[in-house]
Amino acid sequence: MVSNDKNINVVCNINEAYVQHCGVMLCSLFMNNKNEHFIVHILHFSITEKSQSVLADFVKSFGNEIYFYKVKQLGFDLPNLKSHYISAETYLRLLITRYVPNDIDKILYLDVDMIVLGCIRELFSTNLDGVLLGAIQDSPNPVRQERLDIPKENGYFNAGVMLLNLAYWRAQHITEKSIAFIKDHPEKIRQHDQDVLNVVSEGHWRRISFKWNMLNTFFFRHPVIDSQFLNELEENKRDARIAHFSGGVKPWMAWEKHPYYKEYYNYLEYTPWRGYRPSLKQQWKAYKFPRNILRIIGIDKIIVKVLGK
Repeated sequence: MVSNDKNINVVCNINEAYVQHCGVMLCSLFMNNKNEHFIVHILHFSITEKSQSVLADFVKSFGNEIYFYKVKQLGFDLPNLKSHYISAETYLRLLITRYVPNDIDKILYLDVDMIVLGCIRELFSTNLDGVLLGAIQDSPNPVRQERLDIPKENGYFNAGVMLLNLAYWRAQHITEKSIAFIKDHPEKIRQHDQDVLNVVSEGHWRRISFKWNMLNTFFFRHPVIDSQFLNELEENKRDARIAHFSGGVKPWMAWEKHPYYKEYYNYLEYTPWRGYRPSLKQQWKAYKFPRNILRIIGIDKIIVKVLGK
């Protein structure tokens, strides 16, 4: 493994169920950044050797590198996990510096429920001097920030896309601080490790353009966003670089109103999982009654389209 400014290091944390979706996301990343060399780092609990082999061969077919790190245990209990669709693997983000090589000082964290739509060199070149990370400002929620004792002026970021300053992370013992917060204040945590990272960053994070993490809600008629950012968001919609399928319903489960929904299936066809389509059972489970019935017969697309106007 060679780490230098010419390479772009990327880290993801997944389970067996998300191997395919990781492959699709990486496919979109590679195909839209053909002049870059990527080193991919995967944190996991129990991905099978077969899945690792398939994903590794796929990554290498683009001339890039991939490394897997098996985590045996987190070392702390997971608060509020059973009441949420998020899996335990999300907390692996907090352990990044325990696994990736120490000579990597900057790394791009990407959720795998997203599609990369363009060049990301601009994002990776963001200056992070004196801060832990770069991320987008999440939807305003005074109750959330009060619950976490985060001052309003510090804001709250979405952790789906984070450019991480690992040198700062190590120097400030972010992993240790994160684990301590989880153990001491489990009752405060609702959005899992995203809450934790917002607390331990202590306001030392840099806001990046929304185009690097276009959430599902950003495409609503009335986006959930601070009013001061509305004009910026409209500009970013015309230059979206990463579409994030945020929320509980994903493209591989059922149809959704996200305008980049079809992009998942476009890139899927260039991967070892080409041809996949959700079963009727998956579509049924994706939504609560009565939308599951409307989904099966195709009426919900029409309803959502009308409501969205």
